Amino acid sequence: MLSLSNANEWSDKVAEYGIALSLCEEEVLKLKRRVRELEEVADQKQKKIHVLTQQSRRQQKRKTEELPSTSAKKPKIIKTIDSSTQTSFLSLEPISPAEVILKEISDRLIDPHSPYSDTLKNFSFELHYKSPAAYSHLREKLEKALPHPINFNRWTKHIVADPGTQ
Repeated sequence: MLSLSNANEWSDKVAEYGIALSLCEEEVLKLKRRVRELEEVADQKQKKIHVLTQQSRRQQKRKTEELPSTSAKKPKIIKTIDSSTQTSFLSLEPISPAEVILKEISDRLIDPHSPYSDTLKNFSFELHYKSPAAYSHLREKLEKALPHPINFNRWTKHIVADPGTQ
């Protein structure tokens, strides 16, 4: 049985625990607020990282797009060819378009990140136009040395093909 002195001790302990619990609840609330603040800061930092990486990619893309235009502005150097070199060039057999395409495909297999040449682009356009199934089959067999059909849209999106006269 609880005696009066035990009851007083119990009420004192309950009061102490109540104070301790209210202090703990306050600490928990403070910690939760701090966690929310840190999560907001982390979200802001993540967005900033995303924006900076996007800017970096765009700058890299601009640099790669500017390179060919700067090389086109260089003055052309015309060299004279002596007669023995001219005769050796004339004695060579002309290269067929198929040989050129095969060489470019083999170059793409060696370096898959090299840009597509105009010859390879034209060949890909024509083959895909005639038979998309044959194009996808050939692309798979050549270990994706030919461009993906999505690239066709990227290469031709600047062409205006509206009906009417211009």
